[in-house]
Formats: sequence, C-alpha cells, structure tokens
Amino acid sequence: MRRLGGGRGACTGAGGRGGLRGDTVPPGGEGVPSPAARAAQAGAAALLLVVALPVLAAALGLVADGGVMLLCRLRAQGAADLAALAAAQDVDLERLARGERFIVEEQARRDARDWALGNLEPLAELMGGPPQQLAEIEVEVINPPPGGSVRHPRTGRLVSDPTVWVAVSFPVRLPLGLAALQGRAWAQADASVVEKKAGAQGS
Repeated sequence: MRRLGGGRGACTGAGGRGGLRGDTVPPGGEGVPSPAARAAQAGAAALLLVVALPVLAAALGLVADGGVMLLCRLRAQGAADLAALAAAQDVDLERLARGERFIVEEQARRDARDWALGNLEPLAELMGGPPQQLAEIEVEVINPPPGGSVRHPRTGRLVSDPTVWVAVSFPVRLPLGLAALQGRAWAQADASVVEKKAGAQGS
C-alpha cells in the first residue's frame, strides 16, 4: 500500500504555493490607511476646525452681548421706576391742603434726573463714560385740571391724576472684542398722585 503525500501536511496560499504569505489582507476586507490617506484626513479636520472656530467665537460673543444688554435694560428700568416715584413726591403742599393735587414741575424734573443718574452710576464702565454725559433722561410732568383729564403727551392715554413720566436711555459697549459696536438700553416708567379713597386707612 502506498502512502500519499509522505504523511506531511502542506499549507497552500494563492497560486498553489506552500507557506504563509506576509501580505495577506486582514479580516474586514480593508487594509491599514496609507500615510497619504492619514495626512488627507488630518488636513480635512484642521480645515473644519479653522472654519468652526470663528463661528463658535461669534456665538459666544452674541451670548455675552445679550447678557450685558439684558442687565443694562433691567438697570435702566429700575432707574426709571425710582426716578418717577421720587418725582411724584414733589407735591405742592399748599394746594394739597386745599384738596388739590398738583406736582411742582421744576422740582419734579430735577429730582427725577438726579435719581435716575444716581442709579446709573454703577454702569459707567459699560457705558464708556460717566452717565451725566452719556445718559439721556426725559421727564414729563402732567397736571390735569381738577376733575378733568388730559392726553398723555408720550403714550397718548388719558390721564386724570397728576403724573410724572420718565424715560432713561444710554449707550452700552459690547464685550468680547466687540467694544467698537454699541447697543442702547431704554426704559420708561410713570408714577401718579392718586386721590385717597374714602374709608381707606392711612399708612
């Protein structure tokens, strides 16, 4: 009986040649990327980063600017509210003793401006200068005739009580390298001297 193959096993690769080939393709069907392919991928990632960085910086700038504008808007509203309330206290006491409500216009205008500017002092840096020079304070004092009403010169509504209207506006410098650009904060408020209702308890 003849023995086939001499009893020795053989491992054949492509072309029927024995032995293992050193250039066999690993499982998955794809080889390791070449240096040129890796360089191309790195270049694409760097280009994407260069394009995305300015967009990200602009988005951060908009968020910061929006926060500053919101803060200044709230401070402007607070300054207008306090200025109107302070000015509404300037009632002519002699007329009040006769039962007539009347706001002293010159004093009310002066007090409204002083209170508004005083409350804007902490924002001098954001304004880019002192509020006395940069802020605009508008004041309207309305004294309707007793028992009558007049049209509000700014809002157009009918006013039947002595009223002080105050508007506050000022420039706002934007942060994060956008200081050359400016926004503007604006707010308005009014306060009235109302007649005390019969039977109401005093404070």
